[in-house]
Amino acid sequence: METLKCIELGPDDVHIWRARLDVGSAVLRGLARTLAPNEIERTSQFRFLLHRNLFVAARGILRHILSGYMQTAPQALLLRSTAKGKLFLADKCGVHFNVSHSGTLALYAVARHEVGIDIERIDARLATPDVAMRVFTSRELAEWYALPASERSRVFFDCWTRKEAYLKGRAEGLSLPLSELEVWSAGGEFRVLFSDGQMWALRSLKPTGEYSAAVAVEGGRATVKCLDFWLSDGVRANSGVAPELKQTAIPG
Repeated sequence: METLKCIELGPDDVHIWRARLDVGSAVLRGLARTLAPNEIERTSQFRFLLHRNLFVAARGILRHILSGYMQTAPQALLLRSTAKGKLFLADKCGVHFNVSHSGTLALYAVARHEVGIDIERIDARLATPDVAMRVFTSRELAEWYALPASERSRVFFDCWTRKEAYLKGRAEGLSLPLSELEVWSAGGEFRVLFSDGQMWALRSLKPTGEYSAAVAVEGGRATVKCLDFWLSDGVRANSGVAPELKQTAIPG
């Protein structure tokens, strides 16, 4: 399978790729051919076909995106995971990445530093005071209650995704309670200096009107570039997939 054109990644660059996972059957078959044996084996663990297909699409697209940075065929990339489940490239290449998807929409973050990303569909049924008390610090909770009711759902998920993105970047999982992590900010971009002395840049993203997302990058500086990734049903040599990189800014 052909590799994508070379993608340059500067020391402070953070590339955010948006992709749809509800791809056609021809594309899905092509993506499946890029997966490693352990990834193929993992698909058998999914009870429902929909979840199996979403995993194949998400992992296959990840391999295509990374191939552009590594200039290696997607199926030749060696992906490993930490004890807490964070994926990384086995080749010590200085390229870090993270993936998140909600429903059929996925975001991929690629950077030269540790990075985490999270996307969630905004659902007012989850943005309740009871849940907020478990997610927000006391100061965040007070500021959240001060907002007009019409803004609370969006801000709830903006705050939630910032926390999840940071924890994913640190590969902390849920070892640090969300209610002990303060990330509130009125703006879309800000920096937080945590107690261990590490600086992480956080930025909220708006992939579509019904989703909230955020990216967290280790270090005090981050130049974020938002991109779209498409897969077509055309055929390439030795492949049923014709990937194309469309460098179009994500609206919002």
